[in-house]
Amino acid sequence: MTESHSPFQNHLLAAFPKADLARLIPHLELVPMRLGEFLYEPDEQLRHAYFPTSAIVSLHYVTESGASAETAGVGNEGVVGIALFMGGNTTSSSAVVQTAGYSYRLAGGVLKEEFDRAGFVQQLLLRYTQALMTQMSQTAACYRHHSIEQQLCRFLLLTLDRCPTHQVGRNTRSGCSIADGCEHALLFRREGLDERVNSCHQKRRISVCRSPSSFAIHQLVCSVDCDYISLMQRVTMLGLGIMGGGAAQNILKHKFELTVWNRTQSKADALIALGARWANTPREAVTHADVVISFVANDEAGSAAWLGDNGALAGMRANAIAVECGTMSLDQIRLLAGRAQAKGMRFMDAPVTGSKVAAANGQLVLLVGADPNTLAEARPVLESFSTSIVHFGPVGSGALYKLINNMVAASHLVALAEGLRLAQQGGLDMQRVGQAVPNGPFASRIVLMKLPNALSHDHSDVHFELQWMLKDIDYALKAAQELNVIMPMMALTQQHFAQAVANGAAHLDTSAVVDAPPVLD
Repeated sequence: MTESHSPFQNHLLAAFPKADLARLIPHLELVPMRLGEFLYEPDEQLRHAYFPTSAIVSLHYVTESGASAETAGVGNEGVVGIALFMGGNTTSSSAVVQTAGYSYRLAGGVLKEEFDRAGFVQQLLLRYTQALMTQMSQTAACYRHHSIEQQLCRFLLLTLDRCPTHQVGRNTRSGCSIADGCEHALLFRREGLDERVNSCHQKRRISVCRSPSSFAIHQLVCSVDCDYISLMQRVTMLGLGIMGGGAAQNILKHKFELTVWNRTQSKADALIALGARWANTPREAVTHADVVISFVANDEAGSAAWLGDNGALAGMRANAIAVECGTMSLDQIRLLAGRAQAKGMRFMDAPVTGSKVAAANGQLVLLVGADPNTLAEARPVLESFSTSIVHFGPVGSGALYKLINNMVAASHLVALAEGLRLAQQGGLDMQRVGQAVPNGPFASRIVLMKLPNALSHDHSDVHFELQWMLKDIDYALKAAQELNVIMPMMALTQQHFAQAVANGAAHLDTSAVVDAPPVLD
């Protein structure tokens, strides 16, 4: 092993427990991998597995007619040769070096022996294999219903986008076109490839810039409407409170690659155990993300997560999607959208409705303001933790409706408080009152949800802190003032919630407003 290379450069090896990796290190051999080199061909006996560090290996399925199509790319996040520990020693695919570099080679027998120990390494390899097989099946589905141009965009997005620009540039220093580089990587010439590349460039799906020494692919954008492509998105979650934590668990259940950040790291422990990666700052968390989701409490927390030197917008890639799921003021949404757009990113507001249980079960409702194409691309991720996505229109429209939703819900709770107070003062049997409310005309969802707490006067099971409802009322009144809408009932509701906060109920469930002293205006 040389000083400039380490097994830890391969993310899969780096994830091995120290004791397991220590057993493997004496058997790992660092080998150079030349562009176009075949590691194995179909039905060839597999003798080694490869853990790339700087090389990228393309896996190809070869049909009976001899045609070849890429099914997956393996870089420093994985291993080539999964058949060695999956019950066989041959495969129907071929593996060819797509980007020259280095890899650690391991004898197949050693890897199989480590796999058969049935410990954490086995779980890790199985998890990786599942992800790789999913990618292969998604790729196959894309080939069946996509045009050559769409397939080319997909190839660029999933492969060349992972190469450093100087490596891509090597393909073009001698005057070769991007198409020539693609042809070499794809192993076979697709009819009309030059024309397709030029077409993609004209449509700004491929952006090319001149570096000091060569042409290099600078930014790759895939605008193909395809669920299979979208399912492979890398996701970052900022904020792991009740809603964010629940959403993150469901994102992991749907097999997305997830990185998380939260001001209190301990809230991420359960997610890390499920496979999420931890980052120390929002900027660090979003480096490789396609979709970045924020679930923070208010404008101030939102600014801390998105803005500044360590904020997410400072580290996101161009054309990545920023999704604000917290309930923010309209001013804040406009600010974030403007900053994101200025940096070449896309932004959407998608505040949620639903309880703690809904968040845990992936049953939230998303209220979205976004460009339709942006929503379409982010939809597979958003659907992983929701049962309904309501698109209200452009950026800001989802945030506005969420404020309306919460202010009306708040007024229901104030009305419930006054009704229960009158019933009790009038000597009604409160148990009977509780039985009658669900059958009455004011049995809204929020009333039914909070009625047990109101009758028991126990607000310790927190689904939504009372202080955040007051914050949302404040934002709604600010929006009303901006739009010249007079809301006297909401102004009184604001006073009731402010009284509850002053009475020490800020961190209790929203239902605690029913026990606050009445406001006499």
